[in-house]
Amino acid sequence: MLSGKADAIRTYTVEGVFEEIPALAYPYKINIALGAWLDKDQVKNQREVETLI
Repeated sequence: MLSGKADAIRTYTVEGVFEEIPALAYPYKINIALGAWLDKDQVKNQREVETLI
């Protein structure tokens, strides 16, 4: 869908379906800039960072 229209995608979380974006973009050579959404919930933050890495 974005192949040929975008060179890169920026995400602000890797929670849920967003963690699948790198694998989906790879065959189309679309660069990904992953981000992690952090807040006061330390357990959620840890999970978000672990998924990001």
